[in-house]
Amino acid sequence: MNVDKFLPEKTGVKIPLNYSYSQTIEDPKYNPLDTDVEFKKAANREELKKVARTYTQQRSIGVVNMHKERVNQNRKPKFYDVENISVTAVYNDDFYRDIYTKRNYRQYLRGYVDYNYTFKPWVIRPFNKMISDTAKSTKYLKWVKEFNFNPIPTRFSFRTEIDRNYNELEFRNIDAILNGNYNDDFGAIKNRNFYFGWQYGLGFNFTKSLKLEINSATRTLNDNVDVNTMDNKSIFGNVFRAGRPVLYNHRVQLNYKLPFQYLPYLDFIDAELGYGFTYNWNARSTVLLSVRDEVLDRLDRIPM
Repeated sequence: MNVDKFLPEKTGVKIPLNYSYSQTIEDPKYNPLDTDVEFKKAANREELKKVARTYTQQRSIGVVNMHKERVNQNRKPKFYDVENISVTAVYNDDFYRDIYTKRNYRQYLRGYVDYNYTFKPWVIRPFNKMISDTAKSTKYLKWVKEFNFNPIPTRFSFRTEIDRNYNELEFRNIDAILNGNYNDDFGAIKNRNFYFGWQYGLGFNFTKSLKLEINSATRTLNDNVDVNTMDNKSIFGNVFRAGRPVLYNHRVQLNYKLPFQYLPYLDFIDAELGYGFTYNWNARSTVLLSVRDEVLDRLDRIPM
């Protein structure tokens, strides 16, 4: 649904809202704990009916690429214009249960705030007027005449991203069900990954032939809260909080197109030089930190 249809057209705001809901129910033909017997003939059919059904539910709601379009085309774009920003926020969850799984509930929350701005080029050609187009030596000095440089960046982009997921998993105690106890299940297993990150990109066209691209990305993990104290509302708490850095990378790429097209008798050659480098850093797992601290504590207690 385009929510912006309820707003005046002159605002230029675009709000595409997406919502989906699905539900699937499957009833077994045979007893899942005794597949040789039809379910309707099972001795404990009424009690088994509460746990034998396979049920799936999926929900999703989100706004994708919400932004403001430029209405006044005569106005020059500025780096601080709200039209340079777009927002995406999507939440979805799913629930599943069957004869072996009492509850498998998963939540996902993803969001992006993007900023993109393209600078108007300021190309300077210092030797353009020094060499006449009618001079006999023009074809030999064309590479000098076409010399140019652009002292300002070409583009700048920035993104802040949220990527969170939360899961509660609880299995059924099949031995208890076979003994007629339908309420003796295992405890829930909880898991979560709360990421927050940002990235930027910067581009330069120093000349029409010399271009530089710089890109960087950082991701942090919020793992300072005991997952066993969380519930299905925790995924919405402190969404913009940066946690422990776990990933960083950047990439730099420089390209130069050799000016053979401006040289007589060599204009049939097309050649380009490129140089680039990347740097990546990943944090190690902290799973064994508690084990290490426990071992060190025990060693301290050993009498010398």
